[in-house]
Amino acid sequence: MKKMFSFMLVVLTSLTMSAATLNLSLNDLVGDNSTGWGGVTYDVGSQIMSFPNAWEGGLGWWIADDWSAYERIVVEFAPAPCKIQLVVEYYGADTETSNGFEKAVCGAGEKSVALALDPARKSKVQKVYLQSEAKADLQLTKAYATSDAETDPTQGLTPSEDLRTDEYGYVPLAVLQQYSYFEVIITMNHDIDHITYGIGEIVPVSNYDVISYTFLCKNKGMGAQNRYVFTQEDMLGFAKVNGTFWTDEYNRQGVHIKAYDNEGVLVSVKGFKGGSTNPEQPQLQSEVITPDDINTEYNFTWLSLATIQKYEKIDIVVTVTDASVGIGWGIGRIVPANFWTGPSVEMKSVVAGAQDNVLTFTQAQMIEMSKVDGTIYTDEQNRQGVYMQAYTDKAQIKEIRGYRSQTSSVETVASQNLIEKVGINLYRSAQNILVFNLTGANVLSGTEVDLNALPQGVYVLRSGNQTLKVSR
Repeated sequence: MKKMFSFMLVVLTSLTMSAATLNLSLNDLVGDNSTGWGGVTYDVGSQIMSFPNAWEGGLGWWIADDWSAYERIVVEFAPAPCKIQLVVEYYGADTETSNGFEKAVCGAGEKSVALALDPARKSKVQKVYLQSEAKADLQLTKAYATSDAETDPTQGLTPSEDLRTDEYGYVPLAVLQQYSYFEVIITMNHDIDHITYGIGEIVPVSNYDVISYTFLCKNKGMGAQNRYVFTQEDMLGFAKVNGTFWTDEYNRQGVHIKAYDNEGVLVSVKGFKGGSTNPEQPQLQSEVITPDDINTEYNFTWLSLATIQKYEKIDIVVTVTDASVGIGWGIGRIVPANFWTGPSVEMKSVVAGAQDNVLTFTQAQMIEMSKVDGTIYTDEQNRQGVYMQAYTDKAQIKEIRGYRSQTSSVETVASQNLIEKVGINLYRSAQNILVFNLTGANVLSGTEVDLNALPQGVYVLRSGNQTLKVSR
């Protein structure tokens, strides 16, 4: 497999070269232009590179060329299942020592790995290849050498204050949806050489069994700062389990970000607005909700299903009166309308002591809590919705706030002729319905559409000349 480029191959390669970029064909990962060992294979059709063992093999491109015009190598792929290592070897040197090669490593969940070429040796690039820390399949999308320096997407943007809302690095989903980019700073707390070692992680909120992203040390030594930048798309992906936003036992959604105690300190998590990637989600307007009923004797508040459906999310503000209450303590419950002996969701404190606790629920969560055995419960007075009751010895409900976009309402559905609502998030029309997300992409169509198949959010439905904006 080790074969020098022929004159014709050099000519063909030069045709793909521009002043800035040299594309490395993924098709060249098979045949005479590839280099590999240890049983690593590549399937051209699926673009999947398969590693049968950890670090025991590699596969890449046979180069044998002068890359003086380039600054770095980049390989892009679907989110990595584990650590992936990119290696460049230089000829005319002992490749069994660090003098003959350079390495760069990315962690699980990352979508690319990049390596800066040694200015003194980049005229003698021999080969470039990938390795894996474990048996794994990696789906490649692109590989290239570039003369462009790595750019910082946050340059020129104004950082926010620290976005963490608790000592465990919790960042709520609603906060993640407000920023285009996120910066995480971790400072090393010892002087051991830990380049490429894991020093922290991002997990779906409270779910430490699922590691969405592993921070790898970039700068070693006591006090060395390690900076990581993520897009909004990345962070929203980290908040999901099996493609769905994870909800923890406190009904929270988002991520927890932490540094490993024996490795580093999580200094800050900041957001940046603006830029060309991942436009901000529309801001929701806040208003105080007038409950459908309040019972001061038993300390409960009732919200009807119709009221719940007006809002994309709802905050329940519970004032804790018992100073001994700690984080995660039960301070109340939510039950289907007047269904006290059946299923309930316990409201748990998010701050300790006699303080106001803001408990946030999406519209979908509130509707789910109005169900019994998967069906919206109707009590003997034909009411649907939920009762929220604070435990009288510990707390009381202070206020309920709703959030919705300015034009979003599901109450208008009943008056529509062309778009009929026939159930929770289910719409039907005699004409074809087109469903668009807020970026303008058509995400569903048909004479009957079920928005339950889509992520929670705001959507625009069109049928004939009728347009309806709804949320789920």
